Amino acid sequence: MKMVLSEISQLYRRLVNGFLSENDPMTLPAGRYDLGADGAFVLVQEYETKSGSVFEAHRKYIDIQCVVSGQEYIYVCDIHDAKGRLADYDEVKDVEFFASASECTRILADSDNPVVLFPCDAHQPCMSVDGISSHVRKLVFKIPVNCI
Repeated sequence: MKMVLSEISQLYRRLVNGFLSENDPMTLPAGRYDLGADGAFVLVQEYETKSGSVFEAHRKYIDIQCVVSGQEYIYVCDIHDAKGRLADYDEVKDVEFFASASECTRILADSDNPVVLFPCDAHQPCMSVDGISSHVRKLVFKIPVNCI
């Protein structure tokens, strides 16, 4: 596990530094940006946090979620603790949704705390901090599992 985290850390630094050296994350239009031939890409997102949502999980990509303005909670659980599958896995979009989780950990995501999510992690992003909705701008780096 330590080796995998080290490889992700190196890849994260390369992707983030490369992307940010050429782009201002505060002015870049929302959307998808390809990061190279290995299939990695980044999603630039902007939204208001929510008081409730579903859990999601991915099989093909590791998420590195980097909030650049605002803050949110991301609830994370083991995929086996996710309950109430809402639809079959969508292979094209690489996502499956769940209604809830029996046990989860709450993580504060802000500009100082990127969050790394593996295929074994179901997660509920975009959640309000202390029940107060706020505006968030976030970069989600999607790293193909087969690159690690």
